[in-house]
Amino acid sequence: MCFWGCGRLRREVNQLARSVRILTERLDELEENLASGLFANPSLQENLQDKIGQTVTISTASATVEGILLTAGSDALEIRESTGDLVLIPYSRITVIQ
Repeated sequence: MCFWGCGRLRREVNQLARSVRILTERLDELEENLASGLFANPSLQENLQDKIGQTVTISTASATVEGILLTAGSDALEIRESTGDLVLIPYSRITVIQ
């Protein structure tokens, strides 16, 4: 026999189960991003769109790269150095953009 609150309790349990699934999916996505070192950065991507085709200097903890900005993707940018080499730099590694 179900008491008056049984239906409400069942709805709350279902809502909690949905919330746990959503949080688990988000955690899996974050763990994948962390493992790859790639994180989306929409505001940085938007700001870099105006610089495509221009010479930029990008600093990371380990190097400074100068060249023409070719693309600004959702999680990384691509630069062509003066040597012709293409360099892909994840946004998560960038410390300074000039």
